[in-house]
Amino acid sequence: MSFKSTASKHQAQTTVSKLFANILPNHTIGNDEDKQEKLSSTQLLSNQLKQSSVPLKKVKKKTNAKIKKINDSNTKFKKFVKYNIIKSREEHTVEEQKYLKKLVKRNASQIKNLSHIDNMQIEEELSDVRASLIDKIGKKENKRLRKRKLTSAKNSKFDDFDNKVKRGFISVPGLTPGLAPIDYNESDSE
Repeated sequence: MSFKSTASKHQAQTTVSKLFANILPNHTIGNDEDKQEKLSSTQLLSNQLKQSSVPLKKVKKKTNAKIKKINDSNTKFKKFVKYNIIKSREEHTVEEQKYLKKLVKRNASQIKNLSHIDNMQIEEELSDVRASLIDKIGKKENKRLRKRKLTSAKNSKFDDFDNKVKRGFISVPGLTPGLAPIDYNESDSE
């Protein structure tokens, strides 16, 4: 069989030898040094690129991990600064209150997930925080009473409207005597 180049001849030989290696158990492919000498320049270049690409992946993973660590530390620092700025103010906007509630929920869930606390001081602080939260929750009951008063005021407005309709001060849309059917009696329908 005639080949146009040594590279195509080598490629055909390697495919045949790989085929025999898969079929025949004792067949060996040959020396790697002989293959290196018979390879064309493009094949040598592609082999070098394949070999160098493996460490590049590891380097990329390391750099990505470093970048991720830096970004995480930056976001933590920004959150800490934002919290300190909000904490220093006496009056908070609606967005700031939402942010603080979100922080409280997140921190409460993290504390709840802790299984055991070794340090006694931390445990005492945690119990103090729990007690203060319970006190704050107890104060919210007064707000609910105010809400009940508001709903009763709304109900009184509806009652006033009903009284005015009964007295005839306000008319309610519906059938008027001029629009009722001529032969219609209420006693007939019952």
